[in-house]
Parts: sequence; structure tokens; C-alpha cells
Amino acid sequence: MAQPAVGEEGTGAGEAGASPAVATGRPASGPLVARAWSRVRRLALTTRDLCPLTLPGLLLLGLAAVALRRWGMGRLDLVVLAATVLGGGLVLLLASLVVIAALVLSLRLRRLPAGAPLATDCGSPLETGFRLPFPRWLPLLEVGWRWESPRQVAVEATRARGGMAEVVTAARRGRAERVVRQVTVGDVTGLTAVTLTSSSASTVRFAPRCGALARLALLEGLLAGDDLSDPHGAPLGDPVDMRRYAHGDSPRLILWKVYARSRKLLVRVPERAVATRTRTCAYLVAGHGDEPAAALARAVVDLGLLGLGWRFGADGWRPSASSGAEALDALVASGDADPRGPSGLAQFVARAERDGYAHCLVFVPPGPGPWLATAAATVARTALRTLVLTAVDGVAADTPRPAWWRRLLFEADRDGHPVAAGLDSMAAPFLGLPCRMVAVDRASGRVLGDPRLRVALAQRRPAR
Repeated sequence: MAQPAVGEEGTGAGEAGASPAVATGRPASGPLVARAWSRVRRLALTTRDLCPLTLPGLLLLGLAAVALRRWGMGRLDLVVLAATVLGGGLVLLLASLVVIAALVLSLRLRRLPAGAPLATDCGSPLETGFRLPFPRWLPLLEVGWRWESPRQVAVEATRARGGMAEVVTAARRGRAERVVRQVTVGDVTGLTAVTLTSSSASTVRFAPRCGALARLALLEGLLAGDDLSDPHGAPLGDPVDMRRYAHGDSPRLILWKVYARSRKLLVRVPERAVATRTRTCAYLVAGHGDEPAAALARAVVDLGLLGLGWRFGADGWRPSASSGAEALDALVASGDADPRGPSGLAQFVARAERDGYAHCLVFVPPGPGPWLATAAATVARTALRTLVLTAVDGVAADTPRPAWWRRLLFEADRDGHPVAAGLDSMAAPFLGLPCRMVAVDRASGRVLGDPRLRVALAQRRPAR
């Protein structure tokens, strides 16, 4: 991530380019402590993964050792002696089998070839071609794996020739150059387990899934009107102008009444539309739960609803996109953007104003976040005609908030997307701003309307 230039952010103390530690004369102990803690944490995780005993196995083995020493050997209790020897021996036997199987599997994983490039939409199962060379007939042992990088990818193992085949389903868009897998070999009782790390060079690309937002009528209804021109129409108006007849003109366009009066052949021609010369830009603000908003942005770009000379930008993507392929790259890259970092919406809108754009579509997550204050301030001071769009996944705007005991016992939001309360919190800073705002549902394709109306009604409603 690019560092801010000197003079843009900071206190101005010290020389240009000097770090805060040099300016104040104090040692920069923060980064050192953070690096030391990161190394200790990484070492602890590696030790935990390679230790063949899980927490239940350690507890069982420790309990067996205490019972053997205190009652089995101390009081010569033959029942306790036999039970502890059998229990401890079983744990040690399972640990030995797991270690041997993990060593053999580690050698086989190193011989696997690099994976092929993968590309699919989020939510769509994809067979990656990865085969885990582990026979399923081994007694008392089982194996499973997950993706460590990229994250938010569900892995399902299916039976195949030569091992187990991998089928993945991504929950969030993104791109990665390598796939890191955590392969765990354990026993059926859960007392022993060893985790191996396998890395393969394979380009992975997950794009947002449009779902029901691909319906042309829905998006044209959102973008049609005085604010935006018809993207599918020709830049021509009604046939109210006229010119002299030329060879090849249709006789239906000849003004016969004018010819009867003046003996001059004139034909109707359409006037040149002026409103279609305005250009539209669009920007995606990345944040928590922004996957439906990214899908809406992709649908708008894929269907060509931005007109001619459009421009697209997104958080996590430095250049501006002007084609469908570049816009899709920007959408995929925005999935890896830090949701806690600053948004580039203000710089994008300022550049669009200088380049002569007239309209701007801003796609925002359906919940509050660090980006909210900056986005509302940018919309408030820009001269562009702004349309703020957001999308949710199967959550209607009028859904009442469940009771506390229902939220405690049931998982109301499986996919991690905010409910109506989060949508209201997001829309509150946009109250009174000169912009349009529309929320849609990706699951059903239904337009939920302006979420600011709920906030305005809640503020006008007298408190009980």
C-alpha cells in the first residue's frame, strides 16, 4: 500500500520524510514488539500443528499418567493399572499411526504438479483438479483440508480415483497467485492430529456473482430518467429538422406539403441529441459485507448501462477502468482491499469533475464502516449528479429486528450481511444530501427503494 505523501497527513513535526521516532527522539519499539510477537505466534502455531496430540489427547494421556502413578502403582489397583495402560497405549499408538501417515502424505504432496489457473464466480462450486493422495481405506485415520490462502473458501472433498478430489466454493471475490492448504491427518476419535502446510503456484480468481441482478429491466429501471441518458438509444432526437432531398433518401421522409408550396424537395431529419454527451463514472467502496454491492456494480458494467466514455474505479485498484475486462479486474482486486483503510472515493470524484464527467454512481456496502463519513462528505460537496446504490442478500428493508433471545439462539444472518438495522445506520449520514439512493436485493432482484425513508420515518415517529 502506498504511503501518504509528506504534507498530506501528519503533524508537520520534524524534517520531511522523517519518521515519528526520529522526530521525537524515542526508539520505535512498537514495530519491534509487533515483529517479535508475530514470530512467537507463528512458532506457537507451527508447534501446535506438528504436535501429534490434540488437547483431548493431552488431557487423557495426562490423566492416565496421574492415575497410573497414584492408584495403579501406588496402591497396586489392577483395574486402574489395566485401564491406564490401555488408554495411554491407545493414545500413543494412534499418535504413531498419525505421524507415519503424515510423513508419507507430506512426501506425496511435494511431488504434486502445479495447479491450473482457476476462475469462477463466488457461490459457484468449482472442481480445482487437486487430488489428495490419501487412501480412504486406512483404519482409524481420516484426513481433511482447508484453504489458508485465499480465505473464505469452503472446501468439499469427494471420492475420486487416486485419492480425494477437491471442490471449492468462494464466499468473497479476490485474486491470489498461490494456494496454501492446511491438510490435517487425524484419528477418528480426535485424540491425535497433525497439520501439514501445502503450497502450490496456481492463479486463483473469484469474481462477484450477479445473481438476480442480471435482469435488464431492473437495472434499466434504476438508471433510467433525467439523471442518466438511455445507454441503448442512439444519440438522435425526434425528426423535427429538415434538409434538401438527396439521392437515396426515403420518399416517406419527403415533406410533400412544402414541395407543393415551394417546389423544393425537403426531407425530415432527426435532431442531434445533446443530453447524451454527458459521461458517467462509477466507483465501488469496499467494506464489510460489500459482496452484493460488487455484484450490482458488475451487472451495471456488463450490461453496458454506463453509456459511452464511462470510467470505473474501486478501492484496492489504483488506475481507472474504461473497459469491461479492466472493470472486472478492479472488482476482483477490491475484494482484497483493507476495509479499515482509507477509501479513494474522494480522489476519484475530484478527478472525474476535472475531466468533465456529469454523473457518478457510487456503490456502497449495506452496512456502516470506516468509509461512511468520507463517502457522505464526498457526496455532499461534489458537483456531480450522484446516485448511491447498495445491495443486500435476501434481507428485505422492512424486515423487523428479531428479539434478543432469537438473536442469541438462532443465526439470523448466515452469510455475514447486515440486516435492516445496518442498512439504516449506513443510510443515516446521507439524509438531506442532494443525491438519489436505492437499495436492491440480489437474491430476488427486488428493488427495496430508498433506505433513507425508514430513517426519516423513525426520526419523525414520537418516542414512546
